[in-house]
Formats: sequence, C-alpha cells, structure tokens
Amino acid sequence: LRNALEDGDTATILRVAEESSVVTSSGCWEWQYATNGAGYGMLGQGGSAGLVHRLVLEAAIGRPLGAEPVHHKCANRRCVNPAHLQLVSHRENMAEMLTRTYLVKRVEELESALRVLDPNHQLVIGLGE
Repeated sequence: LRNALEDGDTATILRVAEESSVVTSSGCWEWQYATNGAGYGMLGQGGSAGLVHRLVLEAAIGRPLGAEPVHHKCANRRCVNPAHLQLVSHRENMAEMLTRTYLVKRVEELESALRVLDPNHQLVIGLGE
C-alpha cells in the first residue's frame, strides 16, 4: 500500500484497502491493521501516520483532501469502503455526529424504560441477542 501511495496508483490503493479489510454484511470494509485511539485505521506513511479512510477517499476522488472532513455514512470508524465515505463541511460532520449520539442515548433510555415496564416484552428479550 505504501508503494501504491508513493506511485499515486489509485486502483492498487483501493484494491489493497479492500484486501486488508474484512467485508461485513453491511458492506463495510473493516480495516484489520493498526488503528488510532479513536478506532480509525492507520497506516505509517513516510515517518508519519495516515488515516486509511482519508487515503482511500483521496484515491477514489483523485485529489488530496487537505483539511476537508470525511464522514463515515455507515458510522463505522474502521470502515475504509469509499462508497461509505463522503466529504462534508465541518458543520455537517459535527451535526451528524451530535444527532447520532443523541439518538443512541435516546434508544438506550427507551430500552431501559421498556425493561422496567414489561421485562418479558419480546423487544426486551431480543435485546440480549
């Protein structure tokens, strides 16, 4: 992958990214090598580390990203599938993240309330699966 990056070989970058991943049922390419503390795939690059999802999107669109934020439409930080990545503004990226965080917390609250009201409800029983 490093050689492909140095050579600007976008087809090889995309192929190696997929081959270095496990493809999930939802189509995510989950990076199987180094990740950073936040869970994003990392690749050493000329003495510095690069975020694999950003390198893959650069290859897919054919230009450097600069400081542009990249959004995971699948919400899977390990995913490097270019079809699951999109360029967004910083504002859009933050708004989506805050909405997703709110919705996850809200679902957890509702599941907890359902457990109290009806611990034998089929939805509560199915939560452990």
